[in-house]
Amino acid sequence: VLIEMMHDLMRKVLRTTAFSENTEDLFAYFHEANRDHAEIVECIERKKREALPALMRRHWLRNSGFQNLYSEKKKDI
Repeated sequence: VLIEMMHDLMRKVLRTTAFSENTEDLFAYFHEANRDHAEIVECIERKKREALPALMRRHWLRNSGFQNLYSEKKKDI
């Protein structure tokens, strides 16, 4: 299930990147997302269970903004 989710996310990222004209915002988002991923991995490695839900929630909320970048461009096509 996790591998399928990762493939789905990768397809969305590629599709969004291809259709986005606003590369500055897109790359700013990727920078934040990568920072989130590093924090999440660090929490898992250090077994900081109490911090993990908040980090993941923050990441998913930011991700909804990423989807909006794609949705706005998709409407224009």
